[in-house]
Amino acid sequence: MAQFQDLTRVLLSAGGAPHPEGKGSYLLYTDQSSLTSKHWTGNTFGDQELVAKSVRANSPAAYLLAPTTRLIICISSSSTLRALRYDDDDEEWVDDKTILHIDVHPEGKLSASLDRNEDVRVVYQDPMGNLVFLNNWTPTVLPADPIAGSPLSTVVDGDKLHVFYISAKDNCIHYVTRAPEGSWSGNVMVNCPVEEKIKRFIVAPIGDTINFDAYLLTADDMLLQVTPEGDGVKRELGKIDSKGIFVPGTSAQCCPFVWVTFVCWQPVPMRCCCW
Repeated sequence: MAQFQDLTRVLLSAGGAPHPEGKGSYLLYTDQSSLTSKHWTGNTFGDQELVAKSVRANSPAAYLLAPTTRLIICISSSSTLRALRYDDDDEEWVDDKTILHIDVHPEGKLSASLDRNEDVRVVYQDPMGNLVFLNNWTPTVLPADPIAGSPLSTVVDGDKLHVFYISAKDNCIHYVTRAPEGSWSGNVMVNCPVEEKIKRFIVAPIGDTINFDAYLLTADDMLLQVTPEGDGVKRELGKIDSKGIFVPGTSAQCCPFVWVTFVCWQPVPMRCCCW
Protein backbone atom coordinates (compact mmCIF):
# COMPACT_ATOMS: atom_id res chain seq x y z
CA MET A 1 0.00 0.00 0.00
CA ALA A 2 3.01 2.29 -0.22
CA GLN A 3 1.68 3.78 -3.46
CA PHE A 4 -1.48 4.95 -1.66
CA GLN A 5 0.58 6.58 1.07
CA ASP A 6 2.58 8.42 -1.60
CA LEU A 7 -0.66 9.53 -3.24
CA THR A 8 -2.00 10.63 0.15
CA ARG A 9 1.10 12.75 0.72
CA VAL A 10 0.57 14.53 -2.59
CA LEU A 11 -3.15 15.13 -2.00
CA LEU A 12 -2.55 16.51 1.50
CA SER A 13 -0.07 19.05 0.11
CA ALA A 14 -1.00 22.25 -1.72
CA GLY A 15 1.11 21.26 -4.74
CA GLY A 16 4.59 20.21 -5.67
CA ALA A 17 7.20 19.31 -8.25
CA PRO A 18 9.86 16.64 -8.74
CA HIS A 19 13.37 17.49 -7.56
CA PRO A 20 15.40 18.59 -10.64
CA GLU A 21 18.14 16.07 -9.79
CA GLY A 22 15.75 13.21 -9.13
CA LYS A 23 16.20 13.45 -5.35
CA GLY A 24 12.57 13.03 -4.35
CA SER A 25 10.23 15.99 -4.69
CA TYR A 26 9.29 19.41 -3.33
CA LEU A 27 5.89 19.64 -1.63
CA LEU A 28 4.10 22.90 -0.83
CA TYR A 29 1.88 23.59 2.18
CA THR A 30 -0.40 26.55 2.89
CA ASP A 31 -1.21 25.96 6.56
CA GLN A 32 -1.98 28.94 8.80
CA SER A 33 -1.73 31.52 5.97
CA SER A 34 1.94 30.76 5.28
CA LEU A 35 3.38 29.01 2.24
CA THR A 36 6.17 26.54 2.97
CA SER A 37 8.19 24.18 0.79
CA LYS A 38 9.38 20.82 2.12
CA HIS A 39 11.82 18.45 0.44
CA TRP A 40 10.54 14.87 0.46
CA THR A 41 13.60 12.66 -0.04
CA GLY A 42 11.60 9.53 -0.75
CA ASN A 43 11.81 8.30 2.84
CA THR A 44 11.45 11.37 5.01
CA PHE A 45 11.16 15.14 4.93
CA GLY A 46 14.47 16.99 4.68
CA ASP A 47 15.00 20.73 4.38
CA GLN A 48 12.05 23.09 4.49
CA GLU A 49 11.75 26.81 3.89
CA LEU A 50 9.23 29.58 4.32
CA VAL A 51 8.30 30.85 0.86
CA ALA A 52 5.77 33.56 1.73
CA LYS A 53 3.25 34.80 4.23
CA SER A 54 -0.23 36.26 3.59
CA VAL A 55 -1.50 33.39 1.45
CA ARG A 56 -5.01 31.97 1.64
CA ALA A 57 -4.97 29.19 4.23
CA ASN A 58 -5.38 25.66 2.82
CA SER A 59 -5.40 26.91 -0.76
CA PRO A 60 -3.63 25.15 -3.66
CA ALA A 61 -0.31 26.26 -5.08
CA ALA A 62 1.73 25.27 -8.13
CA TYR A 63 5.52 24.76 -8.18
CA LEU A 64 6.93 25.25 -11.70
CA LEU A 65 10.48 24.03 -12.24
CA ALA A 66 12.44 24.06 -15.49
CA PRO A 67 16.05 24.67 -16.55
CA THR A 68 15.63 28.46 -16.45
CA THR A 69 12.43 28.80 -14.38
CA ARG A 70 11.71 28.40 -10.68
CA LEU A 71 8.28 29.83 -9.96
CA ILE A 72 5.45 29.29 -7.47
CA ILE A 73 1.88 30.37 -8.20
CA CYS A 74 -0.44 30.72 -5.20
CA ILE A 75 -3.49 32.59 -3.92
CA SER A 76 -3.05 35.55 -1.58
CA SER A 77 -4.99 36.07 1.64
CA SER A 78 -7.09 38.64 -0.26
CA SER A 79 -7.92 36.07 -3.00
CA THR A 80 -5.69 37.36 -5.77
CA LEU A 81 -3.18 35.42 -7.84
CA ARG A 82 0.37 35.71 -6.61
CA ALA A 83 3.60 34.65 -8.36
CA LEU A 84 6.91 34.20 -6.56
CA ARG A 85 10.25 33.70 -8.27
CA TYR A 86 13.37 32.38 -6.64
CA ASP A 87 16.21 34.92 -6.53
CA ASP A 88 19.45 32.94 -6.87
CA ASP A 89 21.58 35.91 -5.80
CA ASP A 90 19.70 36.64 -2.58
CA GLU A 91 18.65 32.99 -2.13
CA GLU A 92 15.04 33.86 -1.35
CA TRP A 93 11.59 33.94 -2.90
CA VAL A 94 10.36 37.33 -4.12
CA ASP A 95 7.05 38.51 -5.53
CA ASP A 96 6.95 38.97 -9.29
CA LYS A 97 5.85 42.61 -9.52
CA THR A 98 5.18 42.35 -13.27
CA ILE A 99 2.02 40.30 -12.65
CA LEU A 100 -1.20 42.30 -12.94
CA HIS A 101 -3.86 42.29 -10.20
CA ILE A 102 -6.01 39.19 -10.85
CA ASP A 103 -8.93 38.41 -8.54
CA VAL A 104 -9.85 34.81 -7.70
CA HIS A 105 -13.23 33.47 -6.57
CA PRO A 106 -13.37 33.41 -2.72
CA GLU A 107 -13.47 29.59 -2.91
CA GLY A 108 -11.54 29.37 -6.18
CA LYS A 109 -8.67 27.00 -6.85
CA LEU A 110 -5.84 27.06 -9.40
CA SER A 111 -3.60 24.82 -11.46
CA ALA A 112 -0.53 25.80 -13.46
CA SER A 113 2.07 24.40 -15.84
CA LEU A 114 4.89 25.36 -18.17
CA ASP A 115 4.89 24.62 -21.87
CA ARG A 116 7.97 23.43 -23.75
CA ASN A 117 9.10 27.04 -24.16
CA GLU A 118 8.75 27.55 -20.39
CA ASP A 119 5.81 29.90 -20.91
CA VAL A 120 3.57 30.03 -17.84
CA ARG A 121 0.02 28.68 -18.13
CA VAL A 122 -2.41 29.13 -15.24
CA VAL A 123 -6.04 28.09 -14.83
CA TYR A 124 -8.18 29.57 -12.04
CA GLN A 125 -11.79 30.35 -11.16
CA ASP A 126 -12.68 34.04 -11.29
CA PRO A 127 -15.13 35.86 -8.97
CA MET A 128 -17.97 35.24 -11.47
CA GLY A 129 -17.37 31.48 -11.31
CA ASN A 130 -15.76 31.20 -14.75
CA LEU A 131 -12.70 29.13 -15.47
CA VAL A 132 -10.01 31.39 -16.89
CA PHE A 133 -6.88 30.30 -18.74
CA LEU A 134 -3.82 32.56 -18.59
CA ASN A 135 -1.26 32.03 -21.31
CA ASN A 136 1.72 34.18 -20.28
CA TRP A 137 -0.84 36.11 -18.20
CA THR A 138 -3.17 36.81 -21.17
CA PRO A 139 -6.70 35.66 -20.13
CA THR A 140 -9.17 33.44 -21.99
CA VAL A 141 -12.52 32.42 -20.47
CA LEU A 142 -12.96 28.68 -20.97
CA PRO A 143 -16.11 26.88 -22.18
CA ALA A 144 -16.70 25.27 -18.78
CA ASP A 145 -19.28 25.35 -15.98
CA PRO A 146 -17.49 24.43 -12.74
CA ILE A 147 -19.11 24.28 -9.33
CA ALA A 148 -18.01 27.08 -7.02
CA GLY A 149 -14.64 26.16 -5.57
CA SER A 150 -14.09 23.18 -7.85
CA PRO A 151 -10.65 21.61 -7.51
CA LEU A 152 -8.66 21.82 -10.74
CA SER A 153 -6.20 19.38 -12.25
CA THR A 154 -4.09 19.80 -15.38
CA VAL A 155 -2.66 17.12 -17.65
CA VAL A 156 -0.19 17.91 -20.42
CA ASP A 157 -0.44 15.55 -23.41
CA GLY A 158 2.19 16.46 -25.97
CA ASP A 159 1.04 19.78 -27.43
CA LYS A 160 -2.40 19.49 -25.83
CA LEU A 161 -3.47 20.70 -22.40
CA HIS A 162 -6.39 19.11 -20.50
CA VAL A 163 -8.04 21.02 -17.63
CA PHE A 164 -10.26 18.93 -15.32
CA TYR A 165 -12.99 20.25 -13.03
CA ILE A 166 -16.26 19.21 -11.35
CA SER A 167 -19.19 20.39 -13.44
CA ALA A 168 -22.20 22.23 -12.02
CA LYS A 169 -24.38 20.48 -14.64
CA ASP A 170 -24.15 16.97 -13.25
CA ASN A 171 -21.41 16.90 -10.58
CA CYS A 172 -19.32 14.70 -12.88
CA ILE A 173 -15.68 15.36 -13.72
CA HIS A 174 -15.49 17.23 -17.03
CA TYR A 175 -12.49 18.58 -18.88
CA VAL A 176 -11.65 21.08 -21.59
CA THR A 177 -8.80 20.50 -24.01
CA ARG A 178 -6.62 23.10 -25.66
CA ALA A 179 -5.50 22.00 -29.14
CA PRO A 180 -2.07 23.03 -30.48
CA GLU A 181 -3.61 25.88 -32.51
CA GLY A 182 -5.26 27.29 -29.37
CA SER A 183 -8.91 26.19 -29.74
CA TRP A 184 -10.78 24.66 -26.79
CA SER A 185 -13.26 21.76 -26.68
CA GLY A 186 -15.17 20.17 -23.80
CA ASN A 187 -15.68 16.54 -22.74
CA VAL A 188 -16.98 14.46 -19.86
CA MET A 189 -14.25 12.35 -18.25
CA VAL A 190 -16.72 9.79 -16.92
CA ASN A 191 -20.46 9.81 -16.23
CA CYS A 192 -20.12 9.20 -12.51
CA PRO A 193 -21.45 11.97 -10.21
CA VAL A 194 -19.28 13.09 -7.29
CA GLU A 195 -21.68 14.21 -4.56
CA GLU A 196 -19.04 14.45 -1.82
CA LYS A 197 -17.33 17.76 -1.08
CA ILE A 198 -13.86 17.47 -2.62
CA LYS A 199 -10.80 19.29 -1.28
CA ARG A 200 -8.39 18.27 -4.02
CA PHE A 201 -8.06 15.79 -6.83
CA ILE A 202 -5.41 14.55 -9.22
CA VAL A 203 -6.17 13.30 -12.73
CA ALA A 204 -3.71 11.22 -14.71
CA PRO A 205 -3.75 9.25 -17.98
CA ILE A 206 -4.19 5.50 -17.75
CA GLY A 207 -0.99 4.19 -19.32
CA ASP A 208 -0.89 4.96 -23.04
CA THR A 209 -4.68 5.08 -23.45
CA ILE A 210 -6.86 8.14 -24.06
CA ASN A 211 -8.68 7.54 -20.76
CA PHE A 212 -8.07 9.08 -17.33
CA ASP A 213 -8.33 8.10 -13.68
CA ALA A 214 -9.08 10.61 -10.93
CA TYR A 215 -8.05 10.34 -7.27
CA LEU A 216 -10.02 12.59 -4.95
CA LEU A 217 -9.58 13.71 -1.34
CA THR A 218 -12.92 14.51 0.33
CA ALA A 219 -13.62 17.05 3.05
CA ASP A 220 -13.84 14.20 5.58
CA ASP A 221 -10.50 12.77 4.39
CA MET A 222 -11.77 9.83 2.35
CA LEU A 223 -9.68 8.82 -0.66
CA LEU A 224 -11.82 8.09 -3.73
CA GLN A 225 -11.05 6.84 -7.21
CA VAL A 226 -13.21 7.68 -10.24
CA THR A 227 -12.40 5.49 -13.22
CA PRO A 228 -14.00 4.92 -16.67
CA GLU A 229 -14.39 1.17 -16.10
CA GLY A 230 -17.73 0.04 -17.53
CA ASP A 231 -20.09 3.00 -17.43
CA GLY A 232 -17.97 4.69 -14.76
CA VAL A 233 -17.04 3.57 -11.25
CA LYS A 234 -16.43 5.49 -8.01
CA ARG A 235 -14.54 3.59 -5.32
CA GLU A 236 -13.78 4.40 -1.70
CA LEU A 237 -10.14 3.38 -1.48
CA GLY A 238 -9.73 4.18 2.21
CA LYS A 239 -9.48 6.95 4.78
CA ILE A 240 -6.67 9.24 5.90
CA ASP A 241 -6.23 9.44 9.67
CA SER A 242 -5.30 12.48 11.76
CA LYS A 243 -1.58 11.78 11.28
CA GLY A 244 -1.85 11.70 7.49
CA ILE A 245 -1.64 7.91 7.29
CA PHE A 246 -3.69 6.12 4.65
CA VAL A 247 -5.94 3.39 6.10
CA PRO A 248 -7.01 1.13 3.20
CA GLY A 249 -10.54 -0.07 2.60
CA THR A 250 -11.53 -3.20 0.71
CA SER A 251 -11.76 -1.32 -2.62
CA ALA A 252 -8.05 -0.51 -2.47
CA GLN A 253 -7.40 -4.13 -3.48
CA CYS A 254 -9.17 -3.41 -6.79
CA CYS A 255 -6.71 -0.62 -7.62
CA PRO A 256 -3.30 -2.27 -8.07
CA PHE A 257 -1.57 0.72 -9.67
CA VAL A 258 -1.85 4.42 -9.03
CA TRP A 259 -0.70 6.79 -11.75
CA VAL A 260 -0.02 10.45 -11.01
CA THR A 261 1.62 13.26 -12.90
CA PHE A 262 3.56 16.20 -11.55
CA VAL A 263 3.04 19.00 -14.04
CA CYS A 264 6.51 20.20 -14.94
CA TRP A 265 8.35 21.36 -18.04
CA GLN A 266 8.62 17.81 -19.39
CA PRO A 267 5.78 15.85 -17.73
CA VAL A 268 5.80 12.05 -17.73
CA PRO A 269 3.11 9.85 -16.15
CA MET A 270 4.63 7.63 -13.48
CA ARG A 271 3.49 5.24 -10.82
CA CYS A 272 2.90 7.17 -7.67
CA CYS A 273 5.57 5.21 -5.82
CA CYS A 274 8.19 6.41 -8.31
CA TRP A 275 7.59 10.19 -8.60
